[in-house]
Amino acid sequence: MSLRELEKIVANIVLLPAADRSMGLTSAELAPIFKDSALQVQAIQVPGQPTQQIQIMSLREQVLVAIGASSLNFEDKSADTPPKGRLAEIVNAFAGLLATKGLSTFRAYGFNFEIAFDAPGDHPAARLLLDRFVQADKLKERGNIEPVGAGLRLYFNTGDAKCDLRIEPRENKPNSQRLFAKVNYHYELPDGALPSSDLMKSDFKGKWGIFTEQLERLLAS
Repeated sequence: MSLRELEKIVANIVLLPAADRSMGLTSAELAPIFKDSALQVQAIQVPGQPTQQIQIMSLREQVLVAIGASSLNFEDKSADTPPKGRLAEIVNAFAGLLATKGLSTFRAYGFNFEIAFDAPGDHPAARLLLDRFVQADKLKERGNIEPVGAGLRLYFNTGDAKCDLRIEPRENKPNSQRLFAKVNYHYELPDGALPSSDLMKSDFKGKWGIFTEQLERLLAS
């Protein structure tokens, strides 16, 4: 089964530095990484956070980088499906620049993917998930609940990655025919070193494939 009308919503790589610190970066230093002489750089105040977030947008690469005090988020903003492996190359080049600023170790990194797609069959997405994964009779017996729909959240490991997978109706609308799925692949870095650009690129592309294939198998009739 293929995922029908697949829509990529989010595809990003997040780095978690070993220590919180401000990073002074200039457009001249950033331009070679993105191969873009017209980078858009702005400071954004994030609600609930005391410090501003620096956002860098490369229109040429279609990549958005959000730099906070405790994380760096690199997002593929293109319409490409699957997402671009080039994102991992940018991440590693950026990390090389940060090393010249004294930030060379990271405590963790991860990949995040969010997609939407049509539910297979004729039932609404929430009903499909209820019928496929929930023991409705047990909910009735133990909690006096008669569910009309459901979502699913799973925690598991894939190799060295800790995974958090959600599948639910799009926009939390029980009658929707669209499904929303989100996964996080989290890697701890005991030695503080990121993997090589080639390895991260291969893994990023591979994890997208694993994510979509798992959804296909879970939802197959």
